Amino acid sequence: MDVIVMAGGVPGQKDALYAVTQGGYKAMLEVAGKPMIQWVLDALSESPSIQRVAVVGLPPLTALDCEKPLIMLANTGEIVENVRAGAVELAKHNPDGAKVLILSADLPALKAEMVEWLVGQIEASDHDLYGFVLNRKSVEAFNCGEQRVYAHLKDAEVCLADAAGLLTTFANRVEHPLWQKLIEVRQSPTRQAALLGYDVLFLLMLRQLKLKEAEAAINRRLGVNATAIPCPYPELALDVDRPRDLEVLNDLLIKRTAMGGD
Repeated sequence: MDVIVMAGGVPGQKDALYAVTQGGYKAMLEVAGKPMIQWVLDALSESPSIQRVAVVGLPPLTALDCEKPLIMLANTGEIVENVRAGAVELAKHNPDGAKVLILSADLPALKAEMVEWLVGQIEASDHDLYGFVLNRKSVEAFNCGEQRVYAHLKDAEVCLADAAGLLTTFANRVEHPLWQKLIEVRQSPTRQAALLGYDVLFLLMLRQLKLKEAEAAINRRLGVNATAIPCPYPELALDVDRPRDLEVLNDLLIKRTAMGGD
C-alpha cells in the first residue's frame, strides 16, 4: 500500500508552536535527535506492506531519508486538496493501488507494527474512507497531558487518530459533493457542525449513539461509505500542537531508544 504523509503547515505567530518553529515547518521540528517526519519515514521504511511514500507540504529538496520510493509534493494551501493531490500522484505511479494510507507528519511515536496494523484494517473491508478512533482511557493512560476533542458516545468516549485510509478512486471523484463541502466549511466550526447535522450532534451530546450508529448516521448525512475503526495504539494521538508535546515525545522516544526500540 502507498502512503500520503501530510507535512504542510508553518505555525503562525499566534500559534503555540511559533516559539519553537520561528517560521519553519512544523514537520521538521527536532524530536529526540531528528525531525518529527523522519521518525514517521523510518517507521514506513521498516513496514513490509508499504510500497511508496508521498510527502505533501515540504519543499522538494528537503533532506529526508526513506527506504521506500519517496515523492515530494508542494503544499496546495488546503488540507483536502493536499490529500487529493497525494492520492492522484500515487495513482500515476501505481495504477493498481486501490487504497492509500494517510498519516500526519507529527506522529514521531509511530512504529512499523502500527503501520502494518493500519494497512491490515484498511485492506480488510471495502469503504471510501477509513477513520481510526481511540478510546479516551487508552490515550490518557499515557499520562502525557495530551489535549484531544472527544466524542461522547453511548459505549465509549473516543477521539480521532491522526491516521486514515482512502479509496484511490474516491479521491479522483472530484464531482462528489463531499469534497466541495469539506473545502467550504474548513474555517468555520459552525458550518462544520451543520455539515454533520445538528440532529447527529444532539444525539452525541446526549450520549445516545454507539460508535456504529454514529458512523451510519454520518454516512447518511454526507453520502459516503466510511467506517470508524477502534484502534489499539494511543501513540497515534500523540501529535504535536504545543511545546509541551515536544517535551513529552522527546522523553518517550529517548526512553524507547534506550530500551532498544520497545
